[in-house]
Amino acid sequence: MSSQPTSIPQPEPTPAASRPGNARSHTKAGPRRPQRLPRSLTADEQQALLAQPNGRAATGVRDRALLAIMLRAGLRCAEALALRQRDIDFASHRLRVMGKGKKERVVPIDPVLELYLLEWRDRRPSGERFFNTVRAPAGRPLDTRAIRRMVKRRGLKAGIDDLHPHLCRHTCATVWVSRPELELHEVQLLLGHARLTTTQRYLHASIPSLVDKFRTFS
Repeated sequence: MSSQPTSIPQPEPTPAASRPGNARSHTKAGPRRPQRLPRSLTADEQQALLAQPNGRAATGVRDRALLAIMLRAGLRCAEALALRQRDIDFASHRLRVMGKGKKERVVPIDPVLELYLLEWRDRRPSGERFFNTVRAPAGRPLDTRAIRRMVKRRGLKAGIDDLHPHLCRHTCATVWVSRPELELHEVQLLLGHARLTTTQRYLHASIPSLVDKFRTFS
């Protein structure tokens, strides 16, 4: 009697999802968290913040101008610190800002911001950057970490917890999208956003005024 050949069991093929190096081998992520709407400062908080620095001291004049340029022109901290004196055109009321990706944009200077910038211009030590150090050796560029500490300290003294430079920019963006005379794409240009969807996040600020409009329809 001839013996039957013994069959050797073959290993089951490894599913593609579990093969090493396959991107699908990772556990599927859960549902994405909805993005929180950015908080912004109230008008009273903005007023208290700009009133906090001592206007008689050079550091106070500088800090107030820095806070104002983030609050009223929407500059990022690094953008404000990179400004040179020639980037600020008081005659045409314009700021020339070098943003992310070396993209240049123009931001208008409103009358309140102009006042604070002129006060600092008349007090500032000579130096490469418009915002610079006051204490000796004066005129050196400022460090972003020092500005974050300054903003937090000024905020606490004004009664605002956990203030940071980007919250000032958020506040400016929220104010701008609420202004009926500004189109959304114009706000996008002023803020230097690469995508319009980033600017659209600030439309939540218009909800209270929209509610008021709808209530007047009935």
